[in-house]
Amino acid sequence: MGRLQELFAQDWAFAMADNPEYASQAGEHDHAFPEGKELQDVSPAGYAARSAHARAMATAMQDLLANGQLTPEEVLQGKLFESMQTETVQAIDHCPLYLLALNSVGTGCVTYSFLESIEWMRFETSEDYAHYLKRLKAFPRQVDQFQQSLQEGTSKGMVASQAMVHNVEAQ
Repeated sequence: MGRLQELFAQDWAFAMADNPEYASQAGEHDHAFPEGKELQDVSPAGYAARSAHARAMATAMQDLLANGQLTPEEVLQGKLFESMQTETVQAIDHCPLYLLALNSVGTGCVTYSFLESIEWMRFETSEDYAHYLKRLKAFPRQVDQFQQSLQEGTSKGMVASQAMVHNVEAQ
């Protein structure tokens, strides 16, 4: 496996470990999650970790692109990957919308997101059900993390407008 594919694989592994809900949605039902990582960390610290990962991936890709040993197709893939990682860093660091986590777009809110993620899970084996129970037990921790993000947003003067939250109570 070449260095380009290694970076892609590292990023995929990070995404699966960082966002177990997405792993289920993507069909990665056999991914083993460490204790305390059954659900994505939606706290400010969780977003800081995602930003640090994206920054490291962008830097690694820039280094790989600079070595001049990639095919034209690989250069295109690498530039797209580097752009995606850079945009992730910019979104988290300079436009932290996760601090405005309440809105009326879609079903929204942590409870509905959790219920939706359950629909993506597989329920075929006893291990699947054990994983489900672990996620249920982890949900209060995710709610606390969600509240941490809202509190940080409020402390920075970032509050959702009435138009953004007009359907939140109904949810």
